Amino acid sequence: MKTFAKLSGLLCTTVAICSVASTAAADNLVTNGGFENPNLAPGTWSWFDEDTDVEGWKLLNEDSTIEIRNNVSGTAYEGNQFAEIDSHRYTAKAGESMGFFQDIMTTVGKKYKLSFAFGPRNNVNGDNLFKVTFGDMWKEMDAGNSNGGWQLFSDTITATSDTTRLQFELMGKYDTLGANIDDVHVTAVPEPFSLLGLAAIGTVGAAGIARKRQAAQG
Repeated sequence: MKTFAKLSGLLCTTVAICSVASTAAADNLVTNGGFENPNLAPGTWSWFDEDTDVEGWKLLNEDSTIEIRNNVSGTAYEGNQFAEIDSHRYTAKAGESMGFFQDIMTTVGKKYKLSFAFGPRNNVNGDNLFKVTFGDMWKEMDAGNSNGGWQLFSDTITATSDTTRLQFELMGKYDTLGANIDDVHVTAVPEPFSLLGLAAIGTVGAAGIARKRQAAQG
C-alpha cells in the first residue's frame, strides 16, 4: 500500500505539473492573430491604413495598408477572417516595404514558437511570395499556386530582447494580389523539468499522502 501511495503521489504531481506547463505553453502572445477584429460582414473585405484600428497589428510604413477578408476570394483557415499581405490600396512602390508587424513581449534567453497558416490568393499563380521575420529568424516563402490551399509553418527562436518583432512583408509584385496569412501564434516554450527535480517533488507529494494515511489509521 505504501508503494502504491508513493506511486500515486508521484503520478498526481507529475500530471499537475504537466497540466500547468501545457496551459502556459498554450497562451498566444499575438494579439488578433486570426485577424477577426475588426469584424467584417460575411463575404466582404476591406483595407485599413494607420488611421484605422486593426487590433494588435501595425503597418511597415505610412504607404502600406492591410487587407482583411471575411471568407471572400478564399476561406479562412481558422475563424472567419484572414489577411492578405499585398493589400488592395496603397501608395508603396516596388522596392519599398509593404506589410505589417507586431511587437511581442519576450524574455531574453527564453524560447518561443511561431506558427501560422499561409496560402495563395485565389486564381493567382506565381505571385504569392512573402517574407516572415521573427527576431533573428527570417524566411522568404512562396505560398504556391491557386490550387495549393492552406499550409502550416512553425519555427522556434531564442529571444535576445525584451521585445521581439514579428513581421510579414511582400516579396512579389505590387499588384494587390498576394499571399494570405491566418491563425498566427507565438507561444513560450515551457522549460524542461529535470528528472531529479521531478522525482523530488513527487516524493514530497507521496510523503504527504503517507502522513495522511497514518493519521487516519491512528
